[in-house]
Amino acid sequence: MDKQFNDFLKQLTPETISSIVNKAQTTLDDSREEFKENPSTNLGNQVCVISTWISLGLLEEYHEWLQK
Repeated sequence: MDKQFNDFLKQLTPETISSIVNKAQTTLDDSREEFKENPSTNLGNQVCVISTWISLGLLEEYHEWLQK
């Protein structure tokens, strides 16, 4: 049976999503000092970090799910 992406989405739990978001937040926290050097790009950089790390976290979960 082929795995469908919607099946992956349905198996995501609030705990899994929370874990992904927490990892992204940790990365953002580690980067904030560097972003303060240029206030005009601070907000954009933070949005980029959060988006990238949440996307990577979901991608990691997806690949693990595909391997099961």
